[in-house]
Amino acid sequence: MKKFLMTALLIAGLTFSAAAQNLWLTGNFRLAGESNATSESSLTFMPEVGYLLDGPWAIGGQIGFESQWNTNVQGETMRTTRTAIVPFVRYFLGEQASLNFFMQGELPLNFYGGENYNGTSMGSSSSVGFALRPGLFYAINDNWGLTVQMPSIFRIEDHQGLTTYELVLNQGYTIQRYFLNTSWGITYTF
Repeated sequence: MKKFLMTALLIAGLTFSAAAQNLWLTGNFRLAGESNATSESSLTFMPEVGYLLDGPWAIGGQIGFESQWNTNVQGETMRTTRTAIVPFVRYFLGEQASLNFFMQGELPLNFYGGENYNGTSMGSSSSVGFALRPGLFYAINDNWGLTVQMPSIFRIEDHQGLTTYELVLNQGYTIQRYFLNTSWGITYTF
């Protein structure tokens, strides 16, 4: 019985170590701001875990939060918080190399809350949607890498019965939108 148990543990360990070579963990963060007549700033932290399938496909998920502050011309501040669960499918473009471009399809589930300009609490709400997001992965070595995720280029969101559509290609690519609002991540591959 002990030999059978040891053999089963050895097989399970070898199977996990072989599968773990395709597993990664990333800590994504984003710090953004914009100032004109009003000011807007946000902080996002979205850790992710993913698994590289055969070929150019990967699956995974993110879970995290975002805080956004909007200050109006009177100096009053509204704070919105978002907690998100985001399963995704990622497709790497081209051969696997140290620099890889990818397109990511997401199904975000968001939970909102916060505080209005007058200090009263916002009612909680939730949304569900679909988004396409381009990105870039750079492998520093076998275990460490950097991930850059641009804002979504296509997005559908249903929030409190109101469905919104956004196709960013029609709005044009701007430095503010695509370079200052990107998510940056440090990736560890097992």
